[in-house]
Amino acid sequence: MDVKFARIDERLVHGQIITAWAKKFSINKILVIDDEIARDPFMSQVITLSAQAGMDITILEVVKAVEYLRNVIAKGNLMLLFKNPKSVLELSEAGYILPEVNLGNLGSSPNRKRISKNVSLSEEEAECVKKIVALGTYVYLQMVPTDPQIDVTSILQKN
Repeated sequence: MDVKFARIDERLVHGQIITAWAKKFSINKILVIDDEIARDPFMSQVITLSAQAGMDITILEVVKAVEYLRNVIAKGNLMLLFKNPKSVLELSEAGYILPEVNLGNLGSSPNRKRISKNVSLSEEEAECVKKIVALGTYVYLQMVPTDPQIDVTSILQKN
């Protein structure tokens, strides 16, 4: 499978993913990479059932995702979805470094600082993103395909 798009978005599979991003990259398979969700049969089922016709969704823990990405040979276009930057960092540290990752929606909370209209990061999440970049991944903000890409390093340097 060819990884066409990777995104960090705590909402995971939702309308914007299916209608905008999946369409742009002709995605036919989504791999959700998240340890917690992979261990939760109910949430896994909810996410899997949200797939539209012709779309396959698989949910894996980070360790199993590394093995899957290295070994699965199939035709199609793959989207990777992560609930948080920590999972991307763990994937990278396990030796599967993505060329680029879209930093989508991470909502505000008391321990997060807003870096854009739709993205807020805790200190730990900001450090994860910095480490991901240091390992060679281009991380950018872009809510929908028609928005311009904004390099996240330019924002994190200011904060």
